Amino acid sequence: MNYLSHFYIDQKPGNHYYNVGLLLPDFARNHVTSFSKSALFDKEEHTQIHTGCIAHYVADKKFHSSDFFEHYTEAFRNHLKAAPFSDSFQRRWFLAHILFEMMIDRLMVKHLNGLCQTYYRGLDEVEPIVLGEFLQLNQAKNPDELLRNFNHFRNAKYIFQYIDNNTFVYSLSRVLQYAGVGIMSVEDKLILRQCIIDLEEGVFKNALQIITEVKSIF
Repeated sequence: MNYLSHFYIDQKPGNHYYNVGLLLPDFARNHVTSFSKSALFDKEEHTQIHTGCIAHYVADKKFHSSDFFEHYTEAFRNHLKAAPFSDSFQRRWFLAHILFEMMIDRLMVKHLNGLCQTYYRGLDEVEPIVLGEFLQLNQAKNPDELLRNFNHFRNAKYIFQYIDNNTFVYSLSRVLQYAGVGIMSVEDKLILRQCIIDLEEGVFKNALQIITEVKSIF
């Protein structure tokens, strides 16, 4: 699942440090191998962040083993397989997985009023020094860089822009590039844009039903 989906499933209203823990396993993937190690923390905020991280792992396990995940990733794979991407564009299976999970967040931004606003308001309450201490306790690589990335993430609030097709394609292309797939051509981005429109008008047509199905997994 993507950031907003984890918040939707497991949020604890007002517990901002628990909620920031829900994003860390994905957000800090290249800086920390795992946050699953049990530890005794001096600060309650650190305990709450750790608890949120564990909730993230539990939710991912349930989600990725669900019939819902299998059904829709297969539908996305088939659609992308038939799309006329250039021969140089590889790993469509990976794109299908990422696109599927990010499109769930996109549906939530569009159809769950106030969810994204609440998400970012909570992140704004997190004290960087407390988060930085937690990252150091977990032996994060380049914790200062990770904190800068976190501050940019919560200030830019780019999940709001998922509703714009062009910005959404750009976000996807950046994820693919970051994962080592390579830089998408302009032509392939246009094809991906049309795939997103087609999938949202087809497989993901019943948006609120999809969101309800996500919730029912847990």
